[in-house]
Amino acid sequence: PTLTRTPEFEEPPKALALLSNDRLGVLEGREVKVLARKGGKLVQTIELPEPGSVLASDPSGRWLAVGTTGGLVAIFEAETSAEFVAGDSARLHEGEVSAILFERDDLRFFSAGADMKLLSTHARGKLEPEDKGRANNHADRITAMIWGPEDRLLTGGLDAAVKSWPRVGGVKPATQKDGVVRVVGLALVQRHGRDHLVVAGGD
Repeated sequence: PTLTRTPEFEEPPKALALLSNDRLGVLEGREVKVLARKGGKLVQTIELPEPGSVLASDPSGRWLAVGTTGGLVAIFEAETSAEFVAGDSARLHEGEVSAILFERDDLRFFSAGADMKLLSTHARGKLEPEDKGRANNHADRITAMIWGPEDRLLTGGLDAAVKSWPRVGGVKPATQKDGVVRVVGLALVQRHGRDHLVVAGGD
């Protein structure tokens, strides 16, 4: 096999995101390094105003949302240019942004942070968040978000709970706590033709 050298990182990468044109976004410290997926060549470096904590791309890979340790969310887009250019940025959360997830067919994204808030924000233009969680938030910070069956948002938190939210509206989420420990990751798998949620725990 042919071995290729990718750029060396001064810090362990915190997050990865698949980007358009066979690129990969790697969050490291105060930078997002954009690499070619084939060969690992560094093609762009995006500088952040403060250390990053989470990273997410939309399904097209042309929009990128970066959350920071200080609660800032910064948007970058490559919709009209080859390289990613900065969009709006705003301090959406008080304290570290702990999870970000784009919607499947819209430029809205969900974000969660150390302030225990779950927000829904449109990535294009000025960032104006809507409170998705309201009085139904997790009791501790959300650490993982994925899309589940029937257009439902699944969130897992350090409160040892998984919540299932309708994508739209202010309907109260269903909460699962039985057998759940402090959540550090979520994945959806199929077994015998049925969807199953895999919960990775920190305990």
